[in-house]
Amino acid sequence: MSLQQRRFLLTSMAAALVAVVSLGLAADARAADAKPKPKETRYTAREGGKEVGVESVRVASGETATYASGQVKKKDSKRPFLTSFLQLDGGQRIVKYRRQLEARQGQGVFAFRHGEGLRVVTINADGKPIDWAAPGKAVVWDKDALHVVATWGDRLDPTKASVTMVALDAGTRRETSLVATRAGTRIFSGPKGGAIETSQWDIQKAGAALAKVYVDATRKVVGAEAGDRSILVAGWSWTPPAATAAPEPAEKPGADEVPAAGDEGEDDAGEGP
Repeated sequence: MSLQQRRFLLTSMAAALVAVVSLGLAADARAADAKPKPKETRYTAREGGKEVGVESVRVASGETATYASGQVKKKDSKRPFLTSFLQLDGGQRIVKYRRQLEARQGQGVFAFRHGEGLRVVTINADGKPIDWAAPGKAVVWDKDALHVVATWGDRLDPTKASVTMVALDAGTRRETSLVATRAGTRIFSGPKGGAIETSQWDIQKAGAALAKVYVDATRKVVGAEAGDRSILVAGWSWTPPAATAAPEPAEKPGADEVPAAGDEGEDDAGEGP
């Protein structure tokens, strides 16, 4: 092989290598763009009519998965009192759910895929594992972590009078059926004092009242009530404004959210029993 032929061969190989690297970088860029970006929503938590702290949740939704990572903080505390993590697959089936008190030997509950089904166990507490058969589309109901209802927005179809949902009841660790019935509207005061209209959904379990969930025009869950506990987007008020107050303009999806650092899909991918 002549010197000229060797130079031509080396030049061709270098060009091919550059092309392969460029294609790889382009693919990585497209994959990064396709990753669901988490958004954080903060809720003011009340109990017995008094403010008791803050609940926050970061939700990242994509075609193949939804991740929701939450915290409960007591008033005037910087450290979380309780944390939660929920992962759903593209079919809205539960992959894992973990809720635990942030304390030494903190108790909690953990649900995870087990074979073709779902296994739900206690954390630092007595209780035998409870197994589900192959789980279908489901939501999580957890009275100790009301912020988890932030993942319900897409299930509460405003074109329907009622919706039936299979749910993991974190308190009992069992599968249950919830019926959500659209019950008119509820007006709140927005951060600027204007009126914000939401859809009210009354949630029942076994025919008994369980909770009320409030969803705005973008199908974002902005508040919830269960017993004497409630959450509402920070800066909003449960008291509607005076009749003379002008309505606040409809916000774009995510307008009252703040960007959240990190990607729960990567941070928690290795979590397991």
